[in-house]
Amino acid sequence: MLSHHNTINTLNITTDKQFKCDFNNCKKSCKSKSHLNDHKNRVHLNVRYVCDWSECHKQFTRQWEVKKHKSIVHLKEKPFKCDINNCGKLFSQKNNLNNHKRVHTGEKPPVRNNKLNLMCDFNDCDKCFEHNSDLQKHMKRHMNIKPHKCNDCEKGFVTTGELRKHRNRIHLSENILYDIHFMKHNIMSIKYNFEGKVVLITGSSSGIGAAIALLFARSGARVVVSGLNGDDISCVAHECSQVSPMAYKPLEVVTDFRIEGDIQRLVDTTVHTFGRLDILVNNAGVCLISKITDPDYIERQKALFDVNLNSVIKLTHLSVKHLTKTNGNIINISSVTGIQSYTASSVYCMAKAAIIMFTKCMATELADKGIRPKCSSHGIYITQLGK
Repeated sequence: MLSHHNTINTLNITTDKQFKCDFNNCKKSCKSKSHLNDHKNRVHLNVRYVCDWSECHKQFTRQWEVKKHKSIVHLKEKPFKCDINNCGKLFSQKNNLNNHKRVHTGEKPPVRNNKLNLMCDFNDCDKCFEHNSDLQKHMKRHMNIKPHKCNDCEKGFVTTGELRKHRNRIHLSENILYDIHFMKHNIMSIKYNFEGKVVLITGSSSGIGAAIALLFARSGARVVVSGLNGDDISCVAHECSQVSPMAYKPLEVVTDFRIEGDIQRLVDTTVHTFGRLDILVNNAGVCLISKITDPDYIERQKALFDVNLNSVIKLTHLSVKHLTKTNGNIINISSVTGIQSYTASSVYCMAKAAIIMFTKCMATELADKGIRPKCSSHGIYITQLGK
């Protein structure tokens, strides 16, 4: 028979949070495996769920938020009905129904915390707050006072947090996605000045590379668009010339990054056309799923390394002498898979991890030449590569 002391210890063990995040020594405790996966997707992997209703494309951190958004905004569903005095008023959320019922019953909102000692008296609102700053923000909403203005669209907001969130979602487009026709409306509105700079972007015929090309073109740079598909290259080049302040026409080069001669031709054509090279963006890549037990694992590993890793090394090697003259930059596009392992993705993960280490080595090796290599490890994006 257990003693009282042992019983308490047993209860503490069973009620303790057993699921801990092991991503980059995070150690956050979660009460269930689903909460743990949700934490990893939102915080570490930067997974976003996108509303696919018409051309909405609004992003959310949780899947249930997408369903709720669809039902309220698009479907106009109002499943909650007030049954007091045959009112019959419909609401999209249960909280709104409960607040409405208090109008009939005359109840005050429940005070869930003893610290909520500040009450709003605007039109019998009676909402309680812990801090005076929160009460002041709430009062501004009643009086429609929005002191913080967006510089791009002049829309007003009560707090700087709401303004920042609006800019991130609408103007800055932190998660630039998906196809080029959507990207041109969501590309960053911050003004950069790259006038006179020559930027070579590999794999810029679609996806992330196309978004990078559009941003540099909009910032006044002369852009080199490269990839396998000539039609896609022409489409991106046309978009770049439209957003360019000086209407610069990008240089279009069809390149197979598995072939060393094509890589040499890409660099030579760029320097011959513009006379210089300021920024090299190594973005070209393929995604192959293969397990170590697959018969063709070695062949698939060699094919992926040729594009994702070897092309980065070759382009860097060929571009150093040109970047030294301009004190240029190298931007290598890696991935979160270079840090975190995934099932059946060992080949892709190894290549991305190698890019991260290669960038670190180049940063120390090329510092005396005035060249600044950087690496960007992205999360999961829905691009043509991902599809």
